Amino acid sequence: MAPELVTVREGDDLLHTLGVMRYKGLRRLPVIDGSGTLVGIVSMDDVLEVFSEQMAEMARALRREREHEIQNRA
Repeated sequence: MAPELVTVREGDDLLHTLGVMRYKGLRRLPVIDGSGTLVGIVSMDDVLEVFSEQMAEMARALRREREHEIQNRA
């Protein structure tokens, strides 16, 4: 636990949130709304899962594109 409560706002982008987590050395970070009410918690595990899903989708798209290019060359 950090000695101070570190939060991000629900409108903050992911890169900002990751920067806060990295700078403060946190694996979990509370997310608050404009009135300071807790609306969720973002965890490094959640972020890694989303990134891995996105990377897998990019790999599938690249593979389809490569197959399409090979078919059009013939």
